Amino acid sequence: MLIFSLLSTPYVLIGLLLSLLIGITVHEFSHAWEANRLGDPTPKQLGRLSLNPLRHLDPFGTIFLLLVGFGWGKPVLYNPQFLRHGKKDEVKIALAGPIANLIVAFIFALPYRLAHYLQVDLSSNPLFIITAVITEINIILAVFNILPIPPLDGSKIIFLFVSVETRIQLEKIGPLFLMGLIFIVYILRINIFGTILTPIVEWLLNFVRTFP
Repeated sequence: MLIFSLLSTPYVLIGLLLSLLIGITVHEFSHAWEANRLGDPTPKQLGRLSLNPLRHLDPFGTIFLLLVGFGWGKPVLYNPQFLRHGKKDEVKIALAGPIANLIVAFIFALPYRLAHYLQVDLSSNPLFIITAVITEINIILAVFNILPIPPLDGSKIIFLFVSVETRIQLEKIGPLFLMGLIFIVYILRINIFGTILTPIVEWLLNFVRTFP
């Protein structure tokens, strides 16, 4: 993947830091915005309807993003009682984050698309390198968060089809299961996520880089 092939350049660190500030902030803000749009004032009351990165960065999620290439932000709390369509609205709130990351990736892939269509080599251009890293990190954030493991966004889709009791149990064991998978990836060097997610990430990268 591009981000790992660029680690020898001084501009990758800039791209990674900007990815954290932009990707996670936009992701979590979009959750808050969608919840507020659907009638729940809770995120706004908690100060999450903001583009201030400090309100959204999660220490562990940020560290893992830097170390192993995937991560998460501070969860946006909402009250389902305010939602008019229950679980369906929860899914909309959950998907708002990954969709926002895909939009960010599409925007920052513009230099790549221009280089592709103009047939010019910008691979050594600092701006190109930085935007390439931001593009890839946002794709990774979108794909990782759509995994159906609580508390990740994809779990809300699973919750459409299970009972309240099952949901409570999944919400209890999900974070432990996720941390166990992260332990296997980072400590034991068994790249479970890479095997599953890399083909999806690569396809989306190709899409945002070449879409007219």
